[in-house]
Amino acid sequence: MGTLDKVIVAMAKARAAKSRWLLVVIFGIVFWVGPLRSLGQNSAVPVLGPLPLEQTNGQASRFEFEVASVRLNEKWKFADPGYSLDSDDNYVPGESLFIADGPLSTFIGFAYKLDLLNSMIANLPKWANEQSYEIRARVPGAPSKDQVRLMMRALLIERFQLAIHFEKQEKPALALTLIKPGKLGPGLHRHDKGAECRVTGSPPKPEEQISSLDWLPCNTYLAFDRPGGVIFSAARNTTMRQLCAFISNVGRYGRTVIDESGIAGAIDFGMESTRPGADGAEQAGSAVETFEEALKDQLGVKLTQVKALLDIPIVDRVNAPKEN
Repeated sequence: MGTLDKVIVAMAKARAAKSRWLLVVIFGIVFWVGPLRSLGQNSAVPVLGPLPLEQTNGQASRFEFEVASVRLNEKWKFADPGYSLDSDDNYVPGESLFIADGPLSTFIGFAYKLDLLNSMIANLPKWANEQSYEIRARVPGAPSKDQVRLMMRALLIERFQLAIHFEKQEKPALALTLIKPGKLGPGLHRHDKGAECRVTGSPPKPEEQISSLDWLPCNTYLAFDRPGGVIFSAARNTTMRQLCAFISNVGRYGRTVIDESGIAGAIDFGMESTRPGADGAEQAGSAVETFEEALKDQLGVKLTQVKALLDIPIVDRVNAPKEN
């Protein structure tokens, strides 16, 4: 995501919680939203796994960084890489320097193009989520984003001794569907390609009503506090699959949310809901909708309990790297 992470990053720990602005990154959302009630009956859904990489003509072994540095990031400092470390394909080739700050789980998610399965990586040691690293590497030529992913895989194997495989497992999941087939809620729109992701407005002030998203950079998942314990969540030029990952993490469901909306292509969304209390419960007596209500009324979607066959990433071996 070309401008992802340009607000304030929320990594795997709650270090950014004191800021009013929280960038909600799918691979490491920090949010305090209680679990939501699921709807419907169990049913079968297709296998869901990582997104496939582009064809590399069998030359994957050739994709490696020329020079790479891996260091501990004790203070969780953040440098803008100019694109996201998520599963999207937004990337401007030609950058000679690869920049990545975050926990190992983030790097694995980027390297293997995970979106819905990041939180389901099995056998990952505790430090892989709680310790941040700085990676700086020289990128040869003008590779695609998927080719940079392959470079990251090679780095993880060399520096972290990472060995990983995928295993199909049946897991409880939630299927996201439109409440009325073909009808999007007022807060969910197909992305206007003609807008070219221009930022023409200014971020809203706390007392202002949010009527548009022209102030929000494309490919950025954002959630921020509003008066009265309210949160506003939004993104431009995203996909329903990535929205499902966002919902799964923000809603603290503990399970994968699978897109069965039938909506293809890029979308924009924005919704306002109550922020949960310390005990995870929605705030009572608020005139603003709960997160679950906002999904239904503002986005026009619902969640149904299902059983899904998921390709679960399983770590066979990993070690903390030596600095260099």
